[in-house]
Amino acid sequence: RCFARFTMSGVWNAPVDAAMPTYAPGSDVPMKLADGTFTLAGESIKVSRFSLDMGCNVVARADPDAAGGITYFAITDIDPVITIDPEADLIGPPGYDYHGAWLAGTEVALSLALGAVAEQTITIAAPKLQYRELTGGDRDGIAIYNLTGQCNNDSEGDDAVTITVS
Repeated sequence: RCFARFTMSGVWNAPVDAAMPTYAPGSDVPMKLADGTFTLAGESIKVSRFSLDMGCNVVARADPDAAGGITYFAITDIDPVITIDPEADLIGPPGYDYHGAWLAGTEVALSLALGAVAEQTITIAAPKLQYRELTGGDRDGIAIYNLTGQCNNDSEGDDAVTITVS
């Protein structure tokens, strides 16, 4: 299954009386890392895990005129990082040089499109992923890399990561 975990910060508001909402469980099957498309550097790559950490630095904006002394929270910096476990060269695409790309600081395109649930597709894209860490590993006897990459902005400066629901 695919999970999304969010950490939230906010300004306290006193609770108010309200009716409990009616519980209506959905009947859709949860998304999973299957029936999708994953590409790295234009190659279809086999992975068993995918993690995106946006690395947001969220700070409280102090304001003595605001109730509680905080007017709102602001994102002052981001450092998006993707972690995956692609199969190593011996099993993966022939000729793809993970180590060469890592040593040269090459930026590669990454795209993950998760299958349709209720006719919706979630696509996560990083047009300029640059490998930060690359170590060998093993997944049930299959040689893999533990790969961590930073998501760099393209020329526009605001597209290090895009998440599209369609």
